[in-house]
Amino acid sequence: MVLHIKRLAIVVLLILGSCSQSAFAEPNWYWYYSSEYITQFCDMNSIKIIRDYNGNIDKIEAWVKTTYSYEGAQDTIKGYELTSVPNINQLSYSLEKICIKPQTRKIASKQEVFYNSEGSSLWSNEHQDYSLNWNIVSPNSSNEREFSIIVDEVYNSGKLIEFEKWKDGNGRWIGLSSKNTDEGSVQNTWFDSMSIILDNDRVFFWTFHKDIKDGITVTKNYNRWVYDINCNTMQLITMSVWEKDRGLILDNKTVTGKASSIIPESSGEYWTSTIKKYINDNRDYINRYSKRI
Repeated sequence: MVLHIKRLAIVVLLILGSCSQSAFAEPNWYWYYSSEYITQFCDMNSIKIIRDYNGNIDKIEAWVKTTYSYEGAQDTIKGYELTSVPNINQLSYSLEKICIKPQTRKIASKQEVFYNSEGSSLWSNEHQDYSLNWNIVSPNSSNEREFSIIVDEVYNSGKLIEFEKWKDGNGRWIGLSSKNTDEGSVQNTWFDSMSIILDNDRVFFWTFHKDIKDGITVTKNYNRWVYDINCNTMQLITMSVWEKDRGLILDNKTVTGKASSIIPESSGEYWTSTIKKYINDNRDYINRYSKRI
């Protein structure tokens, strides 16, 4: 009887040990970004694919580690409005569980913890799945940096394809218009081929507008639009405006304007015809997050 109990205890310990190793796998921190303020790593062992009832990828989760310079830590503390948190000036690094929805290009922070250099927690925040604050991934943003490194690992076998487009911008921006103004500036507009989303008969796309005078950029705009193919209308849904002398003056994530009909032979018609041609020629790329993995 004693022998059987000992054998049972050994089996239980082996099972617990196996579960412990799978639940607490050693992190595989992969460096992907550095600036004078932060350095970032993604734990490739933490990437978790969550599928829908049909077996398609619905969401992807991953842990990201960020280390801070003194200036980076101070900017982060102010940005999070945590100046009154005890010992928050000791911020050395943070861990964040990020959740993304590839097909709709959305991102949310599921859990975040700030640590001092000794690994003691200074501040934390966590959301349940039903209360996640989903944000659209905008071009060239830090959110797109995290989004790109995760989708590259899942969809591109770790090859930095999306991330390189985020970093360099090569091949993603396609020209829509260029004109000289009476004020002596040149206005150029592009659309972002990397972030186009098809939703039945609606096309969601970003444009980038730059106004240059005497070789200096005086204004920059990032705008997000929805083009309804059936109704032949276009609506502005997100607007961000930067000016040389004032910096970022508008960052409106939700513009409640009405959809406008596209006038024949207008710039709007040229925009939509150019985008439709790109979609027809590049459907496999646009639907890249729909493939079964």
